Amino acid sequence: MPYYEPTILERHTFGALSLLRLYTPELARSARPGQAVMVRCAPAGNSDPLLRRSLFLAGANPSEGSVDLLISPEERGLVWLATQPVTAKHYIYGPIGSGFPVDQRPHTL
Repeated sequence: MPYYEPTILERHTFGALSLLRLYTPELARSARPGQAVMVRCAPAGNSDPLLRRSLFLAGANPSEGSVDLLISPEERGLVWLATQPVTAKHYIYGPIGSGFPVDQRPHTL
C-alpha cells in the first residue's frame, strides 16, 4: 500500500463536518469510488492516538492532483485533524479497498 505525505490545500467547515482538500497527485490518479485511506491523526513525534483512522475519499480530482476527505470530528484524533491549518503535511496510506465502477451513462428522472 503506497505511503503519501500530502499537504492541505483547503479546509472548509459545514456545520459539524469538515472537508479537507489534500494535494497528492499520485493518490488522486489511482483513487476509485468506494476506496478509503488510513490517516495519521497525531502530530509528529506524538503517538496519541496510536492507530490511524480509516477515512473514505469524498472525491478525487486527477487533473488538479487533489483528494477530498470529509470528516465528522467526534473523537480527539479527528478533532485534531479537522483543525489543522492549510499547508500542514499529513501521513496517509492508501488507497485501500477495491472500489466500484461508476456508470457513466446519462440518466434522466
